[in-house]
Amino acid sequence: MQIKGLSLQVSLFRRFPVLSIMSGGALAQGLQLLAYPVIARLFLPQELGSYWSAMGVITVLVAIFTLQLEGAILGARSQQVPLLMQVVFWILGAAASIILLLVVLLKVIFPPAEWSHDVWWLAWYCPIALLTHGMYAVGVTRATRFREYSRLGLAYLTIVLVAVCIQIVAGYAGLGVLGLVLGDLLARLLGVWVLLWRSFAITMPQLSRIRRVLVRFRRFPLLMGPATILNTVSQNFQSIFFPLLFGNSQAGQLGMATRLAASPAGLVTGAVSQVFSGELAARREQPTEQRRLVLDTLYLSTMVALPFGIGVAVCAEVLIPLVLGDSWRVAGEYASILSAGIAMSMIVSPISSIVIVRNSLSTAFFFALAELFMRGLPFALAAMDKITSPTSAVVCISVGNMALYALGLARMARLVEVSVSSYCRRVGWLVAVSLISFAPAAVTRIQGEEPILVIVLSGVGLLVYLVLVSVFRPEK
Repeated sequence: MQIKGLSLQVSLFRRFPVLSIMSGGALAQGLQLLAYPVIARLFLPQELGSYWSAMGVITVLVAIFTLQLEGAILGARSQQVPLLMQVVFWILGAAASIILLLVVLLKVIFPPAEWSHDVWWLAWYCPIALLTHGMYAVGVTRATRFREYSRLGLAYLTIVLVAVCIQIVAGYAGLGVLGLVLGDLLARLLGVWVLLWRSFAITMPQLSRIRRVLVRFRRFPLLMGPATILNTVSQNFQSIFFPLLFGNSQAGQLGMATRLAASPAGLVTGAVSQVFSGELAARREQPTEQRRLVLDTLYLSTMVALPFGIGVAVCAEVLIPLVLGDSWRVAGEYASILSAGIAMSMIVSPISSIVIVRNSLSTAFFFALAELFMRGLPFALAAMDKITSPTSAVVCISVGNMALYALGLARMARLVEVSVSSYCRRVGWLVAVSLISFAPAAVTRIQGEEPILVIVLSGVGLLVYLVLVSVFRPEK
């Protein structure tokens, strides 16, 4: 060990503008976490479960109809970016129009008798959300391409602040799912405006130009498209199939657990990923620098993921019911079970997308097939009555996520010629320090002591971990 005034992770945060993205994102996540205790008391678990299920379907539709051309934006020349965005806009608009027509026909000709008002609100919102969510995704990619990190941070803050405020007001008004939909709609519209203000103008579609773009960038819809669709479907299995198998109430509990545990993780992952993508693209002709950047990024993400994952595993089951109320106790159990898989995703996800785009598009497809199998397996077993408990299904989901991300780490490292053993040597001491720091809190939790004591000891463990990581580190 050697004493350092500033550790590696601090230098990475100074060198890379991760904080520019996270400044708005962290505040947004803080507001969202503070709002969840209110939202959890204003909406029923089944209402939130229905809403989150619809968001899962919309996410899949966005993955299909953007044709993965947002990935092409990262590698396109500056003058090609506006044209790519125009193509995506008109494709999304056409798809939204077709879906809206199908909903109208369903309502007029074959209205399902079992559909409630909530389900119809979600059905009407689906085509609108396809356009707004799709353009928001494209706007995020464009801002990443041009390194507009402060705009990303402002967009994160805007979308969460608007959604939370409207949904709380709507919850007090008793609007139910309609209030959740209105909050999401206005938040997405403002988020798109922040990301694309003065950088995107809608023009009339020219089919010849659209055809040329699709031909030039065909490897993205042909190779990345199927892989991303499979990936998105597998990631949204739980929001789509969990309510069908175990009911909307259990789906609401799992949705709340996922958001409370995964949202902060997603903030860090997204910020590091966006900066990593920009920095790796700038080093496309420097393989040695690329390998160093990959190792540094893996070290940074592991340094953050370890205390987060252990903290959620130890505290979630006592903290979530304490904050949200006893009716959300199951959400605490689910969050604790999911913690290991979420920590693994924090390590691997930041490097995955751009490494695949730059090195092997075919890898995305084969990895997506593995995701589809591993994440679909719990629901296939549940449908065959091999898994009868929702808790057992959540355990299978978490184990599958850990296996997938371990496989992904090995493959990503190989693509950039980084050995997994070199990564393990660098982070081995982080694992030891994190386990030692949180051991008192874990023992206290196992013994069933007071929740407040568990939370306090976890906070102390986090401080010890941060001090040790900031002062000491081994040689590279």
